[in-house]
Amino acid sequence: MDLRAPIDGVVVDSAVTPGEAGDAGMLLFTIIDDRRLWLRAHLYHADLHRLTLTQQPTLRLPDGGFRALEQTQPSFVVRQADATSGTVAVIFEIDNADGDLIAGTAASIGFQAGAAESRPVVPAAAIVDDDGVAVVIVQVGGEWFERRVVRTGVRAEGRVAILDGLAPGERVVVRGAYPVLLAARDTSAEVGHSH
Repeated sequence: MDLRAPIDGVVVDSAVTPGEAGDAGMLLFTIIDDRRLWLRAHLYHADLHRLTLTQQPTLRLPDGGFRALEQTQPSFVVRQADATSGTVAVIFEIDNADGDLIAGTAASIGFQAGAAESRPVVPAAAIVDDDGVAVVIVQVGGEWFERRVVRTGVRAEGRVAILDGLAPGERVVVRGAYPVLLAARDTSAEVGHSH
């Protein structure tokens, strides 16, 4: 006996085994139509206003590849923040006619929220909180270091853009920045060298 489904799609789960007897109304298979998918992105509430500038979101896939999506706006936003992450869900309907995306797969999504800028970028570990002021420790020569107040910008993937206070190409301390900062408090802005 042939089984016919009311939709085209892909069988993603089977609740029965071949040859098993079934009753009317029994769940046999789960089928999804994967030609269009819902993409649930988790964003911080403070970043939602940037979505009005969104042009061609880009997916970063688990295999490391990238896929540019068609220019789109969110289909809807879930306005209740997640209690654990503090994010809100933004839902996009995306075209998957080529079948490249698999439903249920986790991926990262990136949005261009304005014109591209060129800024120095440092690892987040290089930023030290010095009594509420963001500072980095800059290597000014040999084993000599300097405390530098910086104004930070966008943070992403463990990196921070520096808007003011650091020039491109300057070297910053990433590991051990805090002990160097403590040594700076005992002398001047120039720390000297470490042993």
